[in-house]
Amino acid sequence: MRDISKSSLPVIWKANRKAWITRDIFTEWFTDHFCPSVQRYCQRKGLKEKALLIMDNAPSHPTNLAELPTCIPVEVLFLPPNTSLIQPMDQGVIATFKAYYLRRTFHQLIEHTDHVDKQSMLDFWKQYHIMKAVSNIDFFWKEVTQQCLWAVWKKIWPELCEDVQLSEPIIAEIVDLVTTAGLGDTDAQDIEQLVQASGESLNNEDLEELAEQGTQKPQDTSDSDTEPLKELSSELLNRALHQINDIMDELVANDPDATRSRNARCIVLGGVSCYRQLLDSHKKHRQMTLDQFEKHPGTSTSTI
Repeated sequence: MRDISKSSLPVIWKANRKAWITRDIFTEWFTDHFCPSVQRYCQRKGLKEKALLIMDNAPSHPTNLAELPTCIPVEVLFLPPNTSLIQPMDQGVIATFKAYYLRRTFHQLIEHTDHVDKQSMLDFWKQYHIMKAVSNIDFFWKEVTQQCLWAVWKKIWPELCEDVQLSEPIIAEIVDLVTTAGLGDTDAQDIEQLVQASGESLNNEDLEELAEQGTQKPQDTSDSDTEPLKELSSELLNRALHQINDIMDELVANDPDATRSRNARCIVLGGVSCYRQLLDSHKKHRQMTLDQFEKHPGTSTSTI
């Protein structure tokens, strides 16, 4: 992660040693991400630029959000204390996302281990770094349907939507994957409990520490103090694009289904077109540099 621009990630990246949302982090999310994204949404839909933000009474949720300067007016409404049973995000969204995430992760585990190699299983978890987790999060958050998002309001605004239950086929598939991976006996109830778990409540010591962190200077998660970012050189881009072309040529040459191979080639080459454009940009920049050098060659002077 040190050589990757955090702003390019498909998630909002913040660091905290206990993975807690502090008041500073939440305030930054509110002003720098929530409000601008709502503003863009209203502009796309032709709606008046305003919002209602409904939140639970968590220690990390500041009570002065409505007083902060923002790009749009936002009314902030807190749910009554001790109402976890009606909190919107606990009505299926988190559980559905966790089920999708588990299914993809176990698929990747089985593909890596070839089902039976325990050493490969250990290697898989050792190599399962944060970027792979972020990639899986991005992939399956996009799979959460609009119907599922509507359903979160069923306890607060029941007229808006119907109840949405976690898909039984997904649970059954996860059970099969766990069994195939050789991770012991697991049934549907175990998976249901896992994806429905919302984590332990914070005790008094946790709450005191969280409040103390809210008054401390937040950790710097910018790229300024990290290692240099990765670089896609012209040589690397050129080599990688040639390798992709060679692989697709081999598949096309050996696939008896011409339609399948042709469609696959279009999808793959279309997917990497951004790298071809980047390579062209590198070449143009290099040519411009050479042209400028030829027009204004360096001159040497001597001083007495």
